[in-house]
Amino acid sequence: MKSREVEIGYEREGFKDYLTIKREDIFKDYELKIIENNTDSGFLPIILKGDKVNYELNGYIDFKTAFFQTIKEKEFLTNCLKRMLEILTDVDNLMLRQEGFIIRPDSIYINEENADIKLIYMPGASYDVKDDFVSFVEFIMKHMDHKDKELILLIYGIYQIVREEHYELDKVIEFINSPASKNETDKDSEDKIKIERKVKAEKKIKADNKIRAEKKIKIDKLETINSPKSKKIPVCKEEKKTKISSNIESLKEKLLAFFNDEHKLKEGIIIATTSLTVVILFILDLLS
Repeated sequence: MKSREVEIGYEREGFKDYLTIKREDIFKDYELKIIENNTDSGFLPIILKGDKVNYELNGYIDFKTAFFQTIKEKEFLTNCLKRMLEILTDVDNLMLRQEGFIIRPDSIYINEENADIKLIYMPGASYDVKDDFVSFVEFIMKHMDHKDKELILLIYGIYQIVREEHYELDKVIEFINSPASKNETDKDSEDKIKIERKVKAEKKIKADNKIRAEKKIKIDKLETINSPKSKKIPVCKEEKKTKISSNIESLKEKLLAFFNDEHKLKEGIIIATTSLTVVILFILDLLS
């Protein structure tokens, strides 16, 4: 199908913002009347003004802005996709065409009060809605929270369907609502819980091991301080005094013997010097 897009503009009147198209671009005027009377069916509200059609934007935020600001949760994206698909697949009941919708991140609008989804329908336009929906899913895939395993399973599951040639939007709805999809996400949640528990257990073991190692270091230090090798064996001071006195008396006797013998005088001086040194060392040892 040949794509026919309508030129879009934006205007601001006072405190109100509008997306506008020229009425002359509309080849199917009856479609304009249908969406004017069925805003509850998922169409962005319109106001016919002269040669223009104004789509009211006040109270709405485009999907792209909302997505980057706050909204990336699985629950919101699931509801958003389901609502979009419901609007797209319900148009036959209103005698409208799927290719009249613009499916782009900055052209899908969210009501800021109740988070309801509104789409822009361009009477007379022809967009490749299925290709645009694939691009929309790819946009979510690129920018979603890749740590959210449940969201990854959902979006990649949808992508597996829409990447097929001649896919049907009804199949996407079936996948989102299917028990199989819910079981997969539930299983992933269980796996996630198991992983979290395992990580917590490993952290606790690591912390306990660290505490044990620190205690062991402290005990080893105390044992080293209290070990016999690290201590000097105390010697009684009285025993030291007795030993020194005994050495002094022995020294006196030797000195007297040597001084009485002239030939042994030199040898006596050497012994005296050596003995004096010994005495000094004992005294120092006693005082320590």
